[in-house]
Amino acid sequence: MNRLQKELAGLPVKKPAAKRPVPKDVTSDVSEQREPVLLISKWNDVVWVLPWAYFLGAQYRPQVESPHHPGELVEQIELVFAQQTVTVKGRNLKSLTTDAIARLQGHLRELPKDFLLSEPKKDDAAPVIIDIDVQVREK
Repeated sequence: MNRLQKELAGLPVKKPAAKRPVPKDVTSDVSEQREPVLLISKWNDVVWVLPWAYFLGAQYRPQVESPHHPGELVEQIELVFAQQTVTVKGRNLKSLTTDAIARLQGHLRELPKDFLLSEPKKDDAAPVIIDIDVQVREK
């Protein structure tokens, strides 16, 4: 007898089990589940992944000496994390400081010195990273 026939005949009817909620597909939006990180790529394939949860502060300096061309001045950003200090040198870096930190995301990629122009184009405002140094501090 089906359920309707049992109800019409006055017989006890077993209630259907409550539906369990369908778990959300964990692979569908992995990016939303991950903690925001800063990805740092050196030209020689060394990669650092630093969680923004450990970010302590940053400093921008408009003029420091270039690591590749003595006497030439470049910009510098220093990002301090709980166990690392990241020093980035290049051109047009000020926007990287405010944009990356404001969104708590980012990818800093260093260019090999062979690919750099000694004189940047006057109208080129894109950030150019010429050196990234990651120092691990002792605990």
